[in-house]
Amino acid sequence: RAVDQELVLNTAREAKDKGVERFVIVSSTNADVSSRHMYMRVKGEVERDLRKMGFKRLDILQPGLLRGKRIDDPRAGEGIAQILSPILDPLMLGGLRDMRSIKAEVVAQSALALASRKAGGRFTHRNDGIIRAAREWPQEGEDA
Repeated sequence: RAVDQELVLNTAREAKDKGVERFVIVSSTNADVSSRHMYMRVKGEVERDLRKMGFKRLDILQPGLLRGKRIDDPRAGEGIAQILSPILDPLMLGGLRDMRSIKAEVVAQSALALASRKAGGRFTHRNDGIIRAAREWPQEGEDA
């Protein structure tokens, strides 16, 4: 909770107090305040609390499994899931589509692109929306 909840909410409160109007957060697919799984419940609580803060624009990114290099990450399940994701992702259809893996770099590009949008409101972006938004961010070698 210290990192996934307290740090995020304290940062958001401080940003709001300093006049920041837009906030982008990377949450998780299946974030839900009533989840039996602590991680998903905490993510859901954070999303709920951020919605109450009154940012002019709030973008909540709910990616599936993040793919990318991890340093000193003891979670073997995550590593195995990353290895299997190229095989399993195409099989994840319908409601499972949002749980497909996604490159961490794509999520970061999406967050940057969404932070630049002018329209106000509260928006939740799952994998397909995250990928679409990332395409708006200039790629390496392109003019910004």
